[in-house]
Formats: sequence, C-alpha cells, structure tokens
Amino acid sequence: MVKLPSFKSYALCVEEIREQVIDTDLIFWFQGDLGAVQLLFTLFGTKSDRQRFFCSSLVELDLALQSCNTPVVLVLSSSIGLGAIDAALMCVSAAAVSCSTLLILKTASSYLLKSLGSADIHGMIVENSIIFQTGALLECFKSINRGERFSDPALFLFNEKEGYSRALSELTDRQFQVLLALCDGATNEEIALRLGFSVFTARDHVNQIIHKFGVANRTAAVVYAIRNGIV
Repeated sequence: MVKLPSFKSYALCVEEIREQVIDTDLIFWFQGDLGAVQLLFTLFGTKSDRQRFFCSSLVELDLALQSCNTPVVLVLSSSIGLGAIDAALMCVSAAAVSCSTLLILKTASSYLLKSLGSADIHGMIVENSIIFQTGALLECFKSINRGERFSDPALFLFNEKEGYSRALSELTDRQFQVLLALCDGATNEEIALRLGFSVFTARDHVNQIIHKFGVANRTAAVVYAIRNGIV
C-alpha cells in the first residue's frame, strides 16, 4: 500500500505548485473525472488574477484559447480519448496564443504511450502521481516554465516493471489501429472502411494479432489487450 504524504508536506507541495501557476492561464479538459478536477483545482488554486477555464468540447477549448493571455497551460486527461487529444493539440497549434500542454494519464497504457510518442505534449503525468503527491506535478510545471519537456518517472517504472510483452512489441502501428477498432466491436468490414484497406487485409491483421497474443479468437484478443493495459 502506498503511503500518503503528511499534511505538512502535502500543504507545502500545494503552495509550491500554486506558485508555479499563479501567473499562468489554465485550461482544463477532463471528461467524467470530477474527482481529479476537484483535486487539480485544489492544487492549482482559484485565487489568481489569471483565468481558469473548464472545457468539455473543442468549441469551448477554442473560445477559451481566444480569451487567454500568454503563458497558457492546457491540462488534458487521457479519459477524453485519443481522438479528442489529437483534436485539442491541433486546436492549440492553430491558436494565436502560446500554449503548453500537460496530459494526465489514467493509466500508463502502452498503446496510448506509443500513439502519443510524436505528439507535441510538454508534460505527461500518471494520475496516481498527483493523488499520492510524488512531486511529479511540481517538477512538471517547473520544467514547463523553463521551456523544457517533462515525463513522469512513473512512466519509466511502468516500462521496467510491467514491460511491453514480446507479443505487444511485435505489433505494427497498423495492427495497433486494428486492435483499437476491435476493442470498439468493429467487424472486418468496418475495420476496412475505417482504415482504408480491403476486408481481406483487415482479416489478415486480425489473425496476426490473435496469433501474436497467443489467444483463440478476436474476442479473446480484446480481453487480453484490456487486461494487459494495451488499450
């Protein structure tokens, strides 16, 4: 069981984090993570002359970016989905204001980490690092304020302790996309339409995933992916 920090050390950390963001406009996009939102507002504080926005759509994000003044930090949760994350990053890149992006991961999903490998994200933190006050959030904002990028050490611990299984490491990028479609319940025909290739190619990719995971069928492949934190 992870030991929570003492109230004194927790309070000190909260004040240090607030000092890092007191002169920063903040935008939050969390879908359904009300507990995490409450925690973040406690950490970041609302007693600031700078603006605090809560968004739940691209339209609201765009309006918030138009109302912000530099510096700005956009705080995203992985719970909004990979598609929404990509759309948010595109919205930020098109904005007139300079904005850094912090992504908070519900879990260190290997699929998500692989998919976001080349994304323009300035900081990545595992949610448990915030809950248990490991200091990663504070270091992240210090790095952002220095114009540097930050990755939660917990992400490296995940890779060392949990690891990417041999089957997982052998999946191609296209097979990851097929696997994600499988997890959405897509048929071979729907996978082919979504990814722009033939039904026969979709079937071959599905069979290769089943073989690499060492399972009996496509349903078992989905179960394997979920249990092993791939999706």
